[in-house]
Amino acid sequence: MFRLIGGEFKNRPLKTPVGSSTRPTAALVRKALFDSCQGWIVDSHILDLFAGSGAIGLEALSRGAAHAIFVEADRKAAVALRDNIQTLKVESLTELFLCRAIQAIELLEKRGERFDLVYIDPPYSQWDDPSSEAYQALERLSSGELLAEGARIFLESASRQKKTPRFPATLQLVRERKLGSTLLSEFRLNQAD
Repeated sequence: MFRLIGGEFKNRPLKTPVGSSTRPTAALVRKALFDSCQGWIVDSHILDLFAGSGAIGLEALSRGAAHAIFVEADRKAAVALRDNIQTLKVESLTELFLCRAIQAIELLEKRGERFDLVYIDPPYSQWDDPSSEAYQALERLSSGELLAEGARIFLESASRQKKTPRFPATLQLVRERKLGSTLLSEFRLNQAD
């Protein structure tokens, strides 16, 4: 059973989509992520790209985040995510975009949204293709238009990736952690630019 690991909704189960189109973020990775941002997660605004079951955004809400926007293009995953939002009764704190990440980013920029934490967890194979949607989303985010002051971007990729993902120069790597088969990378906007 896949469960939330901390905060108000600790141990509450989450639905995950049937099939292999999504891969829920492991508890070990979620723990490392939220341990690193426990001092500022309360009242933060979260953008969960390639959201799957919504584990990252829902975990953030469980720990006191003010609002989470989920972006998921896969219909089965979006159904599971919508069910999770309803089960936890956090509809007023969330918004779900059923579309591609780059489309959501463009719309959020037009709305003038700002996020304290952005989590990008595409299918790991996307990091092997510099023209993939994951890279397009990262490039667009690196402009800083959607990022609040001091915002952090976290990327999830395979720890044994075929190619090392290439990151925009405007992003500064803060930390990388190998967590089993996952590499969790944390970035901030490069203040020198």
